[in-house]
Amino acid sequence: MHCRLLFTVSFWGVGGLTFGLSMRYLGVALGQSIALGTCAGFVTLFPALFAGKDLLYGDGLMLLIGVCITLAGIAIIGYAGSLRSRNMSEEEKKAAVKDFALTKGLLVALLAGVMSACFSIGLGCRKRLFCWKVG
Repeated sequence: MHCRLLFTVSFWGVGGLTFGLSMRYLGVALGQSIALGTCAGFVTLFPALFAGKDLLYGDGLMLLIGVCITLAGIAIIGYAGSLRSRNMSEEEKKAAVKDFALTKGLLVALLAGVMSACFSIGLGCRKRLFCWKVG
């Protein structure tokens, strides 16, 4: 139990560091959209998966549909970023974001989102760690 809590909090820390790198490679607008959108999707999905919830029926299916809509929105944002990247000259890219790198930035932003979502697993562990009966 303690090991899982330690690992998930460590993953959350990696997510925070890579979040900053995604801002460096993509810029604030695109980086935040992808990293935080991915985090929102997975932070919703992880507790259900670890609780053993069936995602193909009832409430689980609605949860999965909502996460898929979120991830589809992120894909649209990523596509818009690639279109913007294609239409910009190298000088414009360097002026907008000093270290602009679309492919590297997308990978780092997705990693940041998934790793940051591990915090929800750590919170689930915390609930079991500190549940004491009083009285």
